[in-house]
Amino acid sequence: QASSKHRTDCTLVAGMARSVLALLVAAHVLPRSVTGVPDASAACDAEDQSFIQRQVKAEHAVVREHRDEPDAPPTEQCDMEKDKHGCRVSHMRRGQIYDVFPGGGTACLDSSQPYYFQVVKGNPRKLLFFFEDGGFCATRVQYLSNQFCTRKPRRDTPYSGLLNQSDHRNPYRDYSIVRVSYCSGDAHGGNSTQPWGLNGEVVQLRGSVNAEAVLQWAKSQFPYLTNLVLGGYSAGSTGVQGWANRIIDQLGRRCAHISVLADSGVGHLFPVEGLDMVIRGIYHIWGTCTSPALTEEDQMRCKAGDLMPDTYFIETMRRYPKAAFAMINSKSDASQIMFSSASTGQPVTPGDFYKQMTLKLKKYVNEPNFRSFLINGKFHIFTRLENVFEATATGPEGGGNGQVLVDWLQDLTTCSSKWPENICEGPSVKVTEDGEAVSIPIYCDPALVGTGSQ
Repeated sequence: QASSKHRTDCTLVAGMARSVLALLVAAHVLPRSVTGVPDASAACDAEDQSFIQRQVKAEHAVVREHRDEPDAPPTEQCDMEKDKHGCRVSHMRRGQIYDVFPGGGTACLDSSQPYYFQVVKGNPRKLLFFFEDGGFCATRVQYLSNQFCTRKPRRDTPYSGLLNQSDHRNPYRDYSIVRVSYCSGDAHGGNSTQPWGLNGEVVQLRGSVNAEAVLQWAKSQFPYLTNLVLGGYSAGSTGVQGWANRIIDQLGRRCAHISVLADSGVGHLFPVEGLDMVIRGIYHIWGTCTSPALTEEDQMRCKAGDLMPDTYFIETMRRYPKAAFAMINSKSDASQIMFSSASTGQPVTPGDFYKQMTLKLKKYVNEPNFRSFLINGKFHIFTRLENVFEATATGPEGGGNGQVLVDWLQDLTTCSSKWPENICEGPSVKVTEDGEAVSIPIYCDPALVGTGSQ
């Protein structure tokens, strides 16, 4: 008989598989003759590999968030456990990308690949500290599918977007760069092991251990920062929201200008009913409540089920009122919608997604140091791509008379007497909890336009 922990995980697996199959049928990827998956209890009791393999086969039809990257130019490598200087940034060549292997307790889901983060030397007083993307895995099926989370670090170089030091359009081209690689499937927040291998092998979810190792190295290398920009895209957006409090505490105490940019990852939105329970379950699987990103007090709150990611992010904004916090999202972000569908029992429509995202953003804009930039369309991730230099509220390729995203970010993150306004383009529609979702998400809630109006 399955243990209660195994049964909980199996039930999540079956629900996840149902939602993915429903999504694929609705998108006309699979025929309507596909009726679903076996009963969750039966699947858990049977523990049969054919059940898992059927779901893996179905999930392979989902468009991957990360396709294979082209051959990357060579990087230089430094092992902190072997280098007598601990991989000092002062010994690195400016503009060269370095893979830094911290060792210790760091790990990837793919145990054959040691964890490393990446560093590009620039101005030692200015730092971009970015969390990488790569999906998430909260169940064995998601892990086995090899579709939902990145298992090993990616060398997607040369850098582009805000990480490209050679692009004259980039206002951060003189900044040093620390890029927190992602291979743990836990949104940079986990500290646990799970028996998710094909034959029950244990895999490590050590996102928080990895990120803490990167942070401590950065703390030793950049003691006199004046400008600190924390960022993250997709799963890394979730990561920077959870880590901002600790990183600012460790790196930003002397900084004159601190900014937090969360790109294309607003966080968990579904299921609307029972969302808190789902988040607690994911925290339990990932071991989030032991993350070094949290203070001891917050770890206790997390274990008691009283720490939700949106309220914690708001607490961080209030703790650092002089820091600027911002979110960048497409109204119909296809990747966020796909992952939202994986968290509920039925497909999430663009209208439902945009409604719930709007409601969450309306909570954030109540804080005077938060801003939102909403973009029409389905595009996913801006800050690490060329679109950051072109996108306006009209779309990822620009258009209209609105402010370009990169200019908005520059106003937000540099010494400006006035932060930019919230950006959104479309007809005005006030969104409420009990209101119907508008099927075509091109509208703007008044609270998310200009100075806002609740």
